[in-house]
Amino acid sequence: MTVSPRAGAAAVAVLAVVTCWLFLPVVLGAVTGAPRFFEWDVPEQYWPDQVYLCRSLHDGDLPLWNPHDRAGYPYFADPQAATWHPWSWVVCGLGGASPGPGWMTARVVLSFFAAGLFGLLWLRRLGLPLGAALLGATVIEAAPFMRHNWELNLVFGYAFAPLMLWAAERLVGERRSRDGALLALAVALCGFAGSPPAFWQASLLCGGYLAWRSVTVARAEGREVVRPLVVSCGVALALAAMLLAVLVVPAAGLASRSVQAGNDFASIAAGALEPADLLALVWPRPGNHLYVGLLPLALAVVALARPEPAAPGRWFFVAAALLAVLMCLGDSTPVFGLAWKLVPGVDLFRLPHRYEAWLGPAMGGLAALGLARIGRSRPLVVGLPVAAALVVLTLLDVSRALPVERHTRAGPHPGRDVSALERLPEDAADWRLMDEFGVSCRAGTRLGLRDLRGYQDPLQLSAYERVIGPLREHPRMAEQLSVRFALTGPHFIHGWNRHFLPPREELLAIPGARDLGRGVIELPEPVPSAWWVPAGAVSVADDRAAALRSVRRSAPSMVAVLEASDGVPTPRLGAEEPARPARQFELTADRVVVEVEAPGPGVVVVNEAWYPGWRARVDGADAPVLRANGFVRAVPVPAGARTIELEFRPVGGRALRWLMVLGVLGSLGLVLPGGRSAPRRGATAVSPSRASSVAEGSEVSPARPRPG
Repeated sequence: MTVSPRAGAAAVAVLAVVTCWLFLPVVLGAVTGAPRFFEWDVPEQYWPDQVYLCRSLHDGDLPLWNPHDRAGYPYFADPQAATWHPWSWVVCGLGGASPGPGWMTARVVLSFFAAGLFGLLWLRRLGLPLGAALLGATVIEAAPFMRHNWELNLVFGYAFAPLMLWAAERLVGERRSRDGALLALAVALCGFAGSPPAFWQASLLCGGYLAWRSVTVARAEGREVVRPLVVSCGVALALAAMLLAVLVVPAAGLASRSVQAGNDFASIAAGALEPADLLALVWPRPGNHLYVGLLPLALAVVALARPEPAAPGRWFFVAAALLAVLMCLGDSTPVFGLAWKLVPGVDLFRLPHRYEAWLGPAMGGLAALGLARIGRSRPLVVGLPVAAALVVLTLLDVSRALPVERHTRAGPHPGRDVSALERLPEDAADWRLMDEFGVSCRAGTRLGLRDLRGYQDPLQLSAYERVIGPLREHPRMAEQLSVRFALTGPHFIHGWNRHFLPPREELLAIPGARDLGRGVIELPEPVPSAWWVPAGAVSVADDRAAALRSVRRSAPSMVAVLEASDGVPTPRLGAEEPARPARQFELTADRVVVEVEAPGPGVVVVNEAWYPGWRARVDGADAPVLRANGFVRAVPVPAGARTIELEFRPVGGRALRWLMVLGVLGSLGLVLPGGRSAPRRGATAVSPSRASSVAEGSEVSPARPRPG
């Protein structure tokens, strides 16, 4: 069942109109010259990360560590930065070293369009008529998960779920190594988008779909298809593992040290829907949960009403939709608890309502099947004109569940006003600042400053959370982390109510604090960026929490509190030289150089976040990097003038990058023309007869093997 180029282009144009309608405020703002910006993560997380990547690439570096944010954090391990996604590199190529926020706005819009386009490809691969596939693709694009999470990386990642389903269906039908490589690339694109929950949801859905389709095809076509199916799936799994190891392995390490670690069943289930929220299945409710539209629901009934055998996927779609709803309810039903116990990974992701992600593809598939069945006796309804009208009706219906502003704000973009920085003195670069929305949008990362603040997300280091969380009770801990300037101002959404730091009046109540104007407060006693502490003055705490409590009692002061868990012996006590600041401190992305004059043996405290992978050399000799003061680094040094060099070299980092390169080369070698693998025995094509049988709702009969 072929489609003319004109009809295909018309279907794509309809999806473009769907996308423009969903983002009408953004489109109108661009046309009228009154642009709007997205709330939350787009300006505060994704845009700064993109700028940092582009600036690093234009400087000839591939960043591993970000020293400009949260006292430093492992940029390479944060999947949300989307470092390896092709889109990020395209932005750096076209947008320059400092791309504007419009690139991230475009990414949100294109994510929705991509979800619809990939959905169209997948449903057409099932042999459905173009009109039915177009309606199903619209349901996928405007699904609850997409509308509810809107501007988040969740949407950017999940947009590739229909592409994964398309590749899985192609693998089941063709059963070649080439098709396994296509599936691996689709999986990698989803993973590289930088949303672990979306990748998890898409992988579960695609894995279940692939297993179900493999079983149905093997039953229909015989044992001879099992071997090529297993080989193709093995190729997909091996290549996907090679491609994604560079992301998954570091992210797992970061997650184990983040505030996300240690969540129990009760804390995760707390984000579930209530049974009363099931009303949203048939009527839109605030929050955009579950509602897919009345027409798709009616067509799903049609798809299930006929007694004849179903086209590929019918019962899988039903099971996926039912599981999505039950998982969204968390501990209100036994299903989520059972999955928690039996399915590895369920305990890693909060907010059970995100399992609504499965509703989009499931209901899109059922709606397309239902319309195709009606088209069996009334072909007009699967023609593009009628299908486009049904798309409009569905879109108007689900728009009742959309906020009028579509998660956007009018006015100047936050982060563009940097006038507060004009109040800083010339030596401000020698110190850390604390940007509490005086500039906003992670000014440190975007502008190359040293900022104690950063976006508060589930993958931030728990050690950082222990410092930043109690700042209202212990405001002088900011000075302990070398903060000299606090930049204060209203949050662009919540005004003055979105603050983690002490209020302005409490900061100004610190003896010696000065108001420099434009929301800039100068703190009186920030400790330096690095200092030497004599061995006799070093103290040892039982653990990190005890070390942090000890530092809070004396902050701000040049102390060194190590941890017994690091195997540090109890120091001898005695009168020695007082602590003294380093002579020189040089900070770059993945490297720190400190010069000190040590009157005797001791440790040099480097006031930057500790994390595994930092390696130290003292005058060229290897030295350990200890955790000090509950959060930062310390390096033991002997007496004398010493140069300490610290470099961030995470274990296995280079090997993982080379593994990804090999995965890319292997995948492209199989996919690109000239590297195409021959069809395996038992492979079948999507023939016109197969497409016709699917459209009519009959069981797919075995097609004849391709020659060769």
